[in-house]
Amino acid sequence: MKRIILALAAVICVNVVFTQERFTVRGLTYRVIRTKEVVVDECNKSASKIKIPSTVWQNFRKYNVTEIGFGAFDSIINVTTVVIPQSIITIEAFAFYNCTKLSDFNIPTTVEYIGKEAFHNTAFYNNKYN
Repeated sequence: MKRIILALAAVICVNVVFTQERFTVRGLTYRVIRTKEVVVDECNKSASKIKIPSTVWQNFRKYNVTEIGFGAFDSIINVTTVVIPQSIITIEAFAFYNCTKLSDFNIPTTVEYIGKEAFHNTAFYNNKYN
């Protein structure tokens, strides 16, 4: 019984550590959320044009980029354009909040969920709703 408990504890610890792995590639910081999936967690604050890739490599592992995280691009004031790939399923709350110059972006048909105020106070939002 002790061996089973220890084995389960080891698996849980490995999964917790694994899912917290973060890495940066070309100005975008990713967080591993599943074995082969990552979420975009943040971006270089001086970016103006952002192209989110559908896949990213880290330590010889290929990950699918499936989410844009909570506040990932919050208050990046210079960003005007964001290209979102078809691999994105979720755009979390406040993802592009207060990106006041953001007017050129696409939302792929693959997106199943857009969180609260994900595009609030962007140029797109302000032109449409104010």
